[in-house]
Parts: sequence; C-alpha cells; structure tokens
Amino acid sequence: MTVALKSGRSARNPREVSIKDFPRDASVESQLKFLVNYAVLAPSVHNTQPWLFRVLDHTIEIYANRSRALAVVDPDDRSLIISCGSCVHLFTRVLNAFRMEHKCSVFPDMADPDLMARITVTSSPKGDPDEALVQAIVRRSTIRRGFQSLPLPEAFIDWFTKGNDERPDFIRTVMEKESEFLILRQLQETERNYQSDKRYRRETESWTHPLRERSQDGIPMNPDEPTTMVSCWSVDNAPDHATMLAVLTEPADTPRAWLETGEHLIQVLLEASRMGLNAAIMNLPSTSTDIRSMIKPLIGFSGDPILLLRFGRPRRKLITPRRSTVDVMLHPGFRH
Repeated sequence: MTVALKSGRSARNPREVSIKDFPRDASVESQLKFLVNYAVLAPSVHNTQPWLFRVLDHTIEIYANRSRALAVVDPDDRSLIISCGSCVHLFTRVLNAFRMEHKCSVFPDMADPDLMARITVTSSPKGDPDEALVQAIVRRSTIRRGFQSLPLPEAFIDWFTKGNDERPDFIRTVMEKESEFLILRQLQETERNYQSDKRYRRETESWTHPLRERSQDGIPMNPDEPTTMVSCWSVDNAPDHATMLAVLTEPADTPRAWLETGEHLIQVLLEASRMGLNAAIMNLPSTSTDIRSMIKPLIGFSGDPILLLRFGRPRRKLITPRRSTVDVMLHPGFRH
C-alpha cells in the first residue's frame, strides 16, 4: 500500500509518514491501514519484522509471519512471538494516541496459531491526537553503537525503582555494579561460544550487513563496524550513571506469555523514549540456559529471564529501515 499524503507526495517508507497525514475524514478501514505505518516501528529480533496485517472494515488482524523466523537464533519462535507482541501492543497504543476506542483479543482463533490478535475499532477518532505519544513511537530505536557518557534522568530511575502502577510487573533492574559486570562478562563468554557455530554466524550475518537497507529489513551495518555485543554489552562500556541494566522476565514458557512479554517490552521502551532514552536489547537469555540460571538469583524474582535491556543515550543512532506497508498487508480474502 502506498500512503497518499496531504502534501501531494506519497510515501512507501513508514518512517516518513507524519501525524498530520492521518486521514481523519476517511473510512475506518483507511485509517487502520494508515496506522499500520506506526505499528511496524515495533522492535523485532534482527529487525526481521515478522508480522502481517489484514484489515476488514473496522477490524485489523495481526499475524505472525513464520517465513521470517530465525531457525538457529530463535528455534522455538519465542523471540518472533515477542516481536509480534510488541507490534500488537504498539498498535493499541497508536489507536489510543489517535483517540480511537477499540477492543483487542489475543490468540482469538485456536485453529490458527499464527493469528496473534484481532483488534476492532468501536468509535471514530475523538479529539486531537496525543502528539507526545506518537513522537515517542517514532523516536524509539535500538542502541547498537554504544552509549554516551551522560547521566540518566532521575525521573527514569524513579520510574523503575519506586512504586509505579504503570510499570510492568515482570521487569527488574540490576542496580549493583558487581552483578551487572557478572552478567556482562557471561554475555561475552556466551557470544564467543555462539561465534564458534558457523550456522549461528551465517544466520546472524545474513541479517546484518550493508545491503539490508535495500530490502528494508535487517540491520544495515558496515563490515568494519563493531558488533552489537562489543558496542553495547562490553564491561568497559559502562560509564557510571549513564546506563541501566534491566531484565525482562516471562510469567510462563508459552506463546501467550511470550506475546505478553512483547507487550511489556514496548511499554518500557516507549517510556524510555518519552524521556529521551533508548535501549540495547539482548535476547540471549531466551536461548542460553547458562545465562538464565545465572541471572535469576541476581534479580531475586520468580519469573524466568527472557530479555536483557540496557538503557542510555545512543552514541550514534542507527535507524533501522522498515518494509513498506504493501509488503506486510494481506488481501482481505487471503487465507493465511
């Protein structure tokens, strides 16, 4: 789908769509198709963008696109479903931002495990959009090139460390530097072990190279750039008060719980974006039992560690591309 903009130009890149181009006077179906441009800005493992959308009048369905799965890095599709969970929650937040009441049902069809959610709009837009929320969605990006040595906002630290009804229950911060260093060192060791597996290297490198920008997915990094592990997860790259390490846990090891984990992930990332911060995201705990068993006693929480987040200000932003909505939309009559 090519989005017609009020300026007379058209945009196939979701990152170019502006809040002022929202088709307020169009049908709900057209409005939902427009808002897909914001939903695809959700984070995904290796920026695989493993989702598909189908719009049916006042309803949008979000599917997992298993053809974009990572057989080595994510053999159980855990991270894939977490990514879809972030996309589902982001779509509901976008509807909130544009003042559109709705109801959302996750896994609504037991006969179709790829159908992640069905969202139905129950009212037309009411009032002006929440521009601050929309801007937080657009500004959010993943840190891959290291952190600036600037202190974190006190308000963000308080949001994590003090009682807060808006903060997900399944996230815990690692406040002690000794514990943080233990985790970072274990990550380095795990990464070295993974690098000895040529299947892991081949799959990772297929999604991380300069030409990924042409396909509008993956991570377009130059060959001479340091890896994510070196840039963001090194013990040496831990300036005092400039980063915060947090652990996202899952309540159970089921697809529904993975979807919920994705919802928690984007909720935290949007709060960080509101305060001018971004995060590096590491999904190694989902595939490494050594790291999971080591982290669990350090955070003192019953849930299983699933993602590591390291918050801070990016040294240099890497804005990953997004596929055009025409590439992620299903025809209404297509049976996925």
